[in-house]
Amino acid sequence: LSNMSTSASGTTTVQHVPDLSTSVPGTTIAQHSPDIMNTLLINGTTSATPQHSPDMNASLILGTTRGTSQVTTVENIQPSLIVSPVMSATTILEQINGSIIQQNLQYLSQVSNWTSTQATAIVQKLLDSGYQANTSAALLSLGQLVVGIPSKVLQKLNADTILQLATNTNFTTIMAEAPEVLKYTFVQKLITITNERLESVPDNLADEIPLSKLFNINVSLTYTKKWTVSQASMLFYKVITTSITSMQNFSWLSTNLLQGFTCGTAITLTSNQINQLIQVMKVKDVTLSNSQAKCMARILLQSGSTTDISKYPSSVLLYFSLSNAFISSLNCTQYVILVGNADAGLLINDALQTQIVLQYAKQCLGISGSNIAKQKLQILNNLVCGFNGTEIAQSDLYILTLLQNCISYTTVQVVAIQQKLQEKYGDASSWSITTLRDIGGLNKALTTGIISRLNQSLITQFFPSYLRVLKSSSISKTQYRSFVYQLSGKQLVRRSADCPKGEITTDAIQEYGDLLVSLYPSASEIAKCLTNDVLKDNLEMLGSMPFQNSQLDAIRENMDKVFNHAVPEQYLPSIGNIARMYSVKNISNWNITKVETLGALLEHTSWDDDLPKVNAMLNNYLASSGASLDGLILALIAPYFCSLNTTQINELTASAVTGINDLLNISACSQAQKNLIYEKTKEVYNGYLSSGNPYYEVMKSLIAGAKAEDLMTISSIKPSMDIGTFAILDPDEVQKLSATHLKNLVGVNLQDMRSLANDAIMSKWIRSHRQSEVDTLGLGFTGGIPDEQPVGLISITFKPPQAGASTCYRFSQNVLSTLLLSLTHVFLMACF
Repeated sequence: LSNMSTSASGTTTVQHVPDLSTSVPGTTIAQHSPDIMNTLLINGTTSATPQHSPDMNASLILGTTRGTSQVTTVENIQPSLIVSPVMSATTILEQINGSIIQQNLQYLSQVSNWTSTQATAIVQKLLDSGYQANTSAALLSLGQLVVGIPSKVLQKLNADTILQLATNTNFTTIMAEAPEVLKYTFVQKLITITNERLESVPDNLADEIPLSKLFNINVSLTYTKKWTVSQASMLFYKVITTSITSMQNFSWLSTNLLQGFTCGTAITLTSNQINQLIQVMKVKDVTLSNSQAKCMARILLQSGSTTDISKYPSSVLLYFSLSNAFISSLNCTQYVILVGNADAGLLINDALQTQIVLQYAKQCLGISGSNIAKQKLQILNNLVCGFNGTEIAQSDLYILTLLQNCISYTTVQVVAIQQKLQEKYGDASSWSITTLRDIGGLNKALTTGIISRLNQSLITQFFPSYLRVLKSSSISKTQYRSFVYQLSGKQLVRRSADCPKGEITTDAIQEYGDLLVSLYPSASEIAKCLTNDVLKDNLEMLGSMPFQNSQLDAIRENMDKVFNHAVPEQYLPSIGNIARMYSVKNISNWNITKVETLGALLEHTSWDDDLPKVNAMLNNYLASSGASLDGLILALIAPYFCSLNTTQINELTASAVTGINDLLNISACSQAQKNLIYEKTKEVYNGYLSSGNPYYEVMKSLIAGAKAEDLMTISSIKPSMDIGTFAILDPDEVQKLSATHLKNLVGVNLQDMRSLANDAIMSKWIRSHRQSEVDTLGLGFTGGIPDEQPVGLISITFKPPQAGASTCYRFSQNVLSTLLLSLTHVFLMACF
């Protein structure tokens, strides 16, 4: 067995550890020293002959010995030594004996970096070998591997076992990281056997509690639980009102609850209360959305009770510029320093507001040109994320430090950043690994033009680890995929006639990770260089990589050869992004009998542009398993709810709707689908209408399907609807509302309606209402229906006189007679 490491210079070092292949038959991991055991668990298989080349030793470490006659194959290695986190689920399924896993379960259960597919494969092998997972002791013995237990095993457990597991901290901590199917199943089972005593749900699994269960929850149970934003939004009204009546302050509220801040609740508070609440947000460093921050700022400004601005979150201060009068009264330097600390993501999400504040900041600091000194850049801080290309290019080099905080860049910013980097570090051809480390977050701004000039070894040394960090950051999947592809193809060292860059090996996949995407950028290279054995042994890693569609399609073609055009169900959870390359017809032929398979297929890739394929998978599972569209299925397809057709939506049961634990995404639905799901949900939750704001929050994501009468009802709640939500309402229904209804719907966000002046939702409403009613909005809209003149009023249009002409008008006798009669009529009515 060898332990391989790669130095910063790219030199591969192989450290030999004692050869364990001659162990006495039946020897287990427990009989080896801790150091050797750790190597076995983390690095993998053993070899009968440790004197191999680095490449061969790497293959041994990674558990891949196919096609190598010089080494002992997996089947012949001492079986108690071959299971490790670097082994693929495929290898575990095909080559590991379940009884050997049982012998070493005590140690395998302690390894913390199993993927869910690996854990599922290991547990399946255990169950196949006769392991009984029907007691709390048996399940706790699985340790980290419990995330691979089938949901049907949990469903069969008795009440005592479920309760014992729910009170075991180690179990619930591990379960919190389990796939959605397993978490949801466990929590629903727990809720059922305890007659909906939600206090029995472990704090770190509370995110699986259905929204319907939160209407009547005891507030005292909410303090320590981990809530999603949608759950916290539902709970916010209740916990705030309780805080006022019982606790007298908001300091006891957890960050998990405060993240659910709703504008509709905030407007019910007094000036002192809203002040206190927002200051608590600052103390507890609550992450706020742009709409939440804007609402807080507006309420504070309207209340006129603002105190020391340093006590408010920087994200809220960003919107203080909505009041020119107020912002002009502040110490501008203090204000700029504070708002410069605002979250960079929030600044980019509202680029227009950032530019408004940035212009104010420049005036405050006396910045008139683009050459901005370090001292002033330090004051601006994250506001530099709004700089244009010229400002970046001409400012002090310190700007490179600040720009690392920005989550994304515009095209002009990228050009300027690259120019600035070369100004500081010289031409890219001279850069070292130290340079790239110093550049830090700005590496994501590098494009092919720069990267192509980097030394080849620098690419393979630095970017594999950098990509792992970047992938786990807040960068979007689209941005990440785009950056990876900028890392233009660099050749691997090994070559062959058929594959100029060298075959893709398990060693390369493990070492380079997502960088492999750019090292083999063309579909033809993937097809030629990825052998069937390596593909099958590394399905999960390859399926998780950000390949372009053409590359993924080449992998799919290779998979068709491996599986003869029929991927067995046990491999489907591992294929990730590759799954999207299969047609609806192909997917319809898959064998999906387990809900875990469906869950893995939906979780491991994005199906936003492939909703018909989601429907094909769903129909396949429902037909094969005999299951129905229940709460678990709705939880799984929540991001892709629009994959359901109108018939399926119409057939949803009340229990399915009440089982939903998060908001459904209906943005891609047709209006017919939106209308149906709104009506279905309204039927279920109609009894909670009196709850006010909580009712609105649970219906909010579906409100695009609301009818005019529903919107009128919701307007009575005065939810202070953010303009983003208002914009998705059905224009045909909105035009039936009065100006009062509109004002009650959006509340403090009324001024944001100006941004929709040219959108269908407002232009249609304006054209269908009298101009006098349009005027009551106070937004300066025009284009309404002209107002009718009062009965008896005569409208006389005067033609403007020509320049220099007399302004005396002459009337015909008939007109004068009519005027006199009208005036006489008015006089007589007034007198009698």
